[in-house]
Amino acid sequence: MLLRRALLATGLLGTCLLAGGCNGSALYAPGPPPPEEITVRVFGDPDEPVVNAEIGSGQGMLGRTDATGAAKFKLDGADGTRFDLAVTCPADHGGMSRPFKVVLRRGSRAPEYTTTCKRTVRTAVVAVRASGGSGLPVKHLGRELARIDEAGMALVHLDMKVGETFTLTLDTSDPKYRLLRPQNPEVSFSVLDSDELYTFDPKFHEERAIVKRAAVVGPHVPKRIN
Repeated sequence: MLLRRALLATGLLGTCLLAGGCNGSALYAPGPPPPEEITVRVFGDPDEPVVNAEIGSGQGMLGRTDATGAAKFKLDGADGTRFDLAVTCPADHGGMSRPFKVVLRRGSRAPEYTTTCKRTVRTAVVAVRASGGSGLPVKHLGRELARIDEAGMALVHLDMKVGETFTLTLDTSDPKYRLLRPQNPEVSFSVLDSDELYTFDPKFHEERAIVKRAAVVGPHVPKRIN
Protein backbone atom coordinates (compact mmCIF):
# COMPACT_ATOMS: atom_id res chain seq x y z
CA MET A 1 0.00 0.00 0.00
CA LEU A 2 2.81 2.41 0.89
CA LEU A 3 4.53 1.59 -2.39
CA ARG A 4 1.34 2.39 -4.34
CA ARG A 5 0.98 5.72 -2.57
CA ALA A 6 4.61 6.56 -3.27
CA LEU A 7 4.24 5.72 -6.96
CA LEU A 8 1.02 7.78 -7.14
CA ALA A 9 2.72 10.77 -5.52
CA THR A 10 5.70 10.44 -7.86
CA GLY A 11 3.38 10.34 -10.86
CA LEU A 12 1.50 13.44 -9.73
CA LEU A 13 4.76 15.25 -9.06
CA GLY A 14 6.02 14.39 -12.54
CA THR A 15 2.78 15.65 -14.09
CA CYS A 16 3.06 18.91 -12.20
CA LEU A 17 6.70 19.39 -13.34
CA LEU A 18 5.81 18.73 -16.97
CA ALA A 19 2.90 21.16 -16.75
CA GLY A 20 5.09 23.91 -15.39
CA GLY A 21 4.62 23.34 -11.70
CA CYS A 22 1.66 23.16 -9.33
CA ASN A 23 0.95 24.02 -5.71
CA GLY A 24 0.82 21.50 -2.91
CA SER A 25 -2.99 21.40 -2.74
CA ALA A 26 -3.20 19.87 -6.22
CA LEU A 27 -1.40 16.79 -4.99
CA TYR A 28 -4.17 16.18 -2.46
CA ALA A 29 -7.26 17.40 -4.42
CA PRO A 30 -10.32 15.30 -3.49
CA GLY A 31 -11.78 13.03 -6.11
CA PRO A 32 -15.40 13.13 -7.23
CA PRO A 33 -17.99 12.06 -4.61
CA PRO A 34 -19.23 8.48 -4.84
CA PRO A 35 -22.70 7.78 -6.28
CA GLU A 36 -25.51 8.39 -3.81
CA GLU A 37 -28.15 5.75 -3.06
CA ILE A 38 -31.68 7.07 -3.50
CA THR A 39 -34.87 5.46 -2.22
CA VAL A 40 -38.21 6.26 -3.86
CA ARG A 41 -41.41 5.06 -2.21
CA VAL A 42 -44.63 4.88 -4.21
CA PHE A 43 -48.06 4.78 -2.57
CA GLY A 44 -51.58 4.45 -3.92
CA ASP A 45 -54.03 5.04 -1.10
CA PRO A 46 -52.46 6.31 2.15
CA ASP A 47 -50.13 3.61 3.51
CA GLU A 48 -50.86 1.32 0.54
CA PRO A 49 -47.55 0.43 -1.21
CA VAL A 50 -47.58 0.18 -4.99
CA VAL A 51 -45.68 -2.81 -6.41
CA ASN A 52 -43.95 -2.85 -9.82
CA ALA A 53 -43.93 0.89 -10.38
CA GLU A 54 -40.91 1.78 -12.55
CA ILE A 55 -38.59 4.67 -11.74
CA GLY A 56 -36.69 6.03 -14.72
CA SER A 57 -34.89 8.94 -16.31
CA GLY A 58 -34.13 9.94 -19.86
CA GLN A 59 -31.38 7.29 -19.89
CA GLY A 60 -33.69 4.40 -19.00
CA MET A 61 -35.15 2.57 -16.02
CA LEU A 62 -33.35 3.01 -12.70
CA GLY A 63 -35.41 0.75 -10.45
CA ARG A 64 -38.72 -0.97 -9.77
CA THR A 65 -40.70 -0.89 -6.53
CA ASP A 66 -40.84 -4.03 -4.41
CA ALA A 67 -43.57 -5.39 -2.13
CA THR A 68 -43.01 -2.49 0.28
CA GLY A 69 -43.44 0.08 -2.50
CA ALA A 70 -39.74 1.04 -2.42
CA ALA A 71 -37.19 1.25 -5.24
CA LYS A 72 -33.48 1.82 -4.55
CA PHE A 73 -30.87 2.99 -7.06
CA LYS A 74 -27.77 5.20 -7.25
CA LEU A 75 -27.28 8.62 -8.84
CA ASP A 76 -23.91 10.14 -9.67
CA GLY A 77 -23.18 13.85 -9.28
CA ALA A 78 -22.22 16.66 -6.94
CA ASP A 79 -24.45 17.79 -4.10
CA GLY A 80 -27.19 20.06 -5.39
CA THR A 81 -27.45 18.27 -8.74
CA ARG A 82 -31.08 18.04 -9.87
CA PHE A 83 -32.47 15.05 -11.72
CA ASP A 84 -35.75 14.89 -13.64
CA LEU A 85 -37.17 11.43 -13.02
CA ALA A 86 -40.53 9.81 -13.68
CA VAL A 87 -42.58 7.05 -12.08
CA THR A 88 -44.51 4.80 -14.48
CA CYS A 89 -47.50 3.39 -12.63
CA PRO A 90 -48.56 -0.26 -13.11
CA ALA A 91 -51.59 -1.00 -15.28
CA ASP A 92 -54.08 -1.28 -12.40
CA HIS A 93 -52.97 2.19 -11.31
CA GLY A 94 -53.48 3.75 -14.72
CA GLY A 95 -50.14 2.91 -16.39
CA MET A 96 -49.39 6.62 -16.69
CA SER A 97 -45.98 8.25 -16.28
CA ARG A 98 -45.69 11.01 -13.67
CA PRO A 99 -42.60 13.28 -13.41
CA PHE A 100 -40.87 14.24 -10.19
CA LYS A 101 -37.54 15.83 -9.23
CA VAL A 102 -34.66 14.55 -7.11
CA VAL A 103 -31.89 16.74 -5.65
CA LEU A 104 -28.69 15.10 -4.38
CA ARG A 105 -28.10 15.96 -0.72
CA ARG A 106 -25.47 13.78 0.88
CA GLY A 107 -25.72 13.38 4.61
CA SER A 108 -25.88 10.87 7.42
CA ARG A 109 -29.04 9.30 5.96
CA ALA A 110 -29.65 8.22 2.40
CA PRO A 111 -32.32 10.52 0.91
CA GLU A 112 -35.86 9.20 0.43
CA TYR A 113 -38.57 10.53 -1.86
CA THR A 114 -42.27 9.72 -1.93
CA THR A 115 -44.65 9.86 -4.88
CA THR A 116 -48.07 8.45 -5.71
CA CYS A 117 -49.84 6.19 -8.20
CA LYS A 118 -53.59 6.45 -7.71
CA ARG A 119 -55.59 3.33 -8.49
CA THR A 120 -57.90 3.61 -11.48
CA VAL A 121 -59.79 0.38 -10.71
CA ARG A 122 -61.83 0.25 -7.51
CA THR A 123 -63.86 -2.41 -5.73
CA ALA A 124 -67.54 -1.65 -5.35
CA VAL A 125 -69.39 -3.81 -2.82
CA VAL A 126 -73.18 -3.64 -2.86
CA ALA A 127 -75.20 -4.99 0.05
CA VAL A 128 -78.66 -5.90 -1.25
CA ARG A 129 -81.50 -6.09 1.25
CA ALA A 130 -84.69 -7.33 -0.38
CA SER A 131 -87.16 -8.56 2.20
CA GLY A 132 -89.76 -10.69 0.48
CA GLY A 133 -87.54 -11.28 -2.55
CA SER A 134 -85.97 -14.61 -1.56
CA GLY A 135 -84.53 -16.40 -4.59
CA LEU A 136 -84.39 -13.36 -6.86
CA PRO A 137 -81.26 -13.13 -9.04
CA VAL A 138 -79.18 -9.94 -8.86
CA LYS A 139 -78.00 -9.05 -12.38
CA HIS A 140 -75.54 -6.67 -13.99
CA LEU A 141 -75.63 -6.29 -17.79
CA GLY A 142 -77.84 -9.38 -17.94
CA ARG A 143 -75.39 -11.55 -16.00
CA GLU A 144 -76.33 -13.02 -12.65
CA LEU A 145 -73.90 -12.00 -9.92
CA ALA A 146 -75.73 -13.21 -6.80
CA ARG A 147 -79.09 -14.44 -5.57
CA ILE A 148 -81.18 -13.20 -2.66
CA ASP A 149 -81.01 -15.69 0.20
CA GLU A 150 -83.78 -16.75 2.57
CA ALA A 151 -82.93 -13.84 4.87
CA GLY A 152 -83.49 -11.42 2.00
CA MET A 153 -79.79 -10.58 1.62
CA ALA A 154 -77.13 -10.72 -1.10
CA LEU A 155 -73.61 -9.30 -1.45
CA VAL A 156 -72.19 -8.21 -4.82
CA HIS A 157 -68.52 -7.40 -5.62
CA LEU A 158 -67.53 -5.52 -8.77
CA ASP A 159 -64.13 -4.18 -9.89
CA MET A 160 -64.83 -1.03 -11.90
CA LYS A 161 -62.92 1.95 -13.26
CA VAL A 162 -63.15 5.21 -11.35
CA GLY A 163 -65.95 7.34 -12.78
CA GLU A 164 -67.85 4.45 -14.36
CA THR A 165 -71.54 3.91 -13.64
CA PHE A 166 -73.04 0.46 -13.11
CA THR A 167 -76.63 -0.72 -12.71
CA LEU A 168 -77.94 -3.67 -10.70
CA THR A 169 -81.35 -5.23 -11.34
CA LEU A 170 -83.42 -7.66 -9.29
CA ASP A 171 -84.90 -9.89 -11.99
CA THR A 172 -88.57 -10.72 -11.37
CA SER A 173 -89.22 -12.10 -14.88
CA ASP A 174 -89.82 -15.65 -13.62
CA PRO A 175 -93.63 -16.27 -13.53
CA LYS A 176 -93.45 -17.26 -9.87
CA TYR A 177 -92.56 -13.64 -9.05
CA ARG A 178 -95.38 -12.15 -11.13
CA LEU A 179 -97.20 -10.82 -8.06
CA LEU A 180 -94.14 -9.08 -6.57
CA ARG A 181 -94.13 -5.33 -6.70
CA PRO A 182 -92.16 -3.49 -7.89
CA GLN A 183 -91.20 -5.53 -10.95
CA ASN A 184 -87.50 -5.63 -11.93
CA PRO A 185 -86.34 -2.86 -9.55
CA GLU A 186 -82.91 -1.45 -10.38
CA VAL A 187 -80.39 1.01 -9.03
CA SER A 188 -77.30 2.76 -10.48
CA PHE A 189 -74.08 3.79 -8.77
CA SER A 190 -71.05 5.84 -9.85
CA VAL A 191 -67.63 4.46 -8.87
CA LEU A 192 -65.70 6.83 -6.60
CA ASP A 193 -61.93 7.17 -6.21
CA SER A 194 -61.95 4.75 -3.28
CA ASP A 195 -63.27 1.30 -2.41
CA GLU A 196 -66.88 1.80 -1.35
CA LEU A 197 -69.79 -0.07 0.20
CA TYR A 198 -73.18 0.68 -1.36
CA THR A 199 -76.67 -0.47 -0.37
CA PHE A 200 -79.68 -1.48 -2.49
CA ASP A 201 -82.83 -1.76 -0.42
CA PRO A 202 -85.94 -2.25 -2.58
CA LYS A 203 -89.26 -2.55 -0.72
CA PHE A 204 -91.22 -5.54 -2.01
CA HIS A 205 -94.83 -6.36 -1.45
CA GLU A 206 -97.03 -9.01 -3.01
CA GLU A 207 -100.05 -7.95 -4.95
CA ARG A 208 -103.19 -9.99 -4.30
CA ALA A 209 -104.44 -12.01 -7.18
CA ILE A 210 -107.78 -10.81 -8.50
CA VAL A 211 -110.34 -13.62 -8.49
CA LYS A 212 -113.20 -13.17 -10.89
CA ARG A 213 -116.42 -14.72 -9.69
CA ALA A 214 -118.79 -16.14 -12.25
CA ALA A 215 -122.35 -14.86 -12.08
CA VAL A 216 -124.79 -17.29 -10.45
CA VAL A 217 -127.62 -18.18 -12.77
CA GLY A 218 -130.78 -19.32 -11.00
CA PRO A 219 -133.29 -21.89 -12.29
CA HIS A 220 -135.55 -20.81 -15.07
CA VAL A 221 -139.00 -19.93 -13.84
CA PRO A 222 -141.67 -19.69 -16.51
CA LYS A 223 -143.68 -16.55 -16.49
CA ARG A 224 -147.41 -16.82 -16.07
CA ILE A 225 -149.39 -15.41 -18.89
CA ASN A 226 -152.79 -14.08 -17.96
